[in-house]
Amino acid sequence: MVAERRIPGRVRSLGLLSGGLDSMLAVQVLVDQGTEVTGLSFKTPFFSPQNAIKAAKELGIPLAVQDITQEHLKIVKNPPSLGRKPRSASNGANIENPSVNTG
Repeated sequence: MVAERRIPGRVRSLGLLSGGLDSMLAVQVLVDQGTEVTGLSFKTPFFSPQNAIKAAKELGIPLAVQDITQEHLKIVKNPPSLGRKPRSASNGANIENPSVNTG
């Protein structure tokens, strides 16, 4: 957890920080505007927060790293359908998986 360094009257924000150029520039713009920024990065078996840790040090901001491994693995193992049905050809064949016949 990140230690509180609250400056009275200063706007506070949370910036998603991957460590890439875009997220670093976005954070720097907020800092330049006088905003008190805390970086946030995520950790899973598929990606590491190492670039974000390095970027936060360069930017001089605190960083919170959240391990989302369990939540991420649940989604990977059982992705949401998002309300979509598999597309079908006019003959009823399933386009995403031709071995599945929907008609």
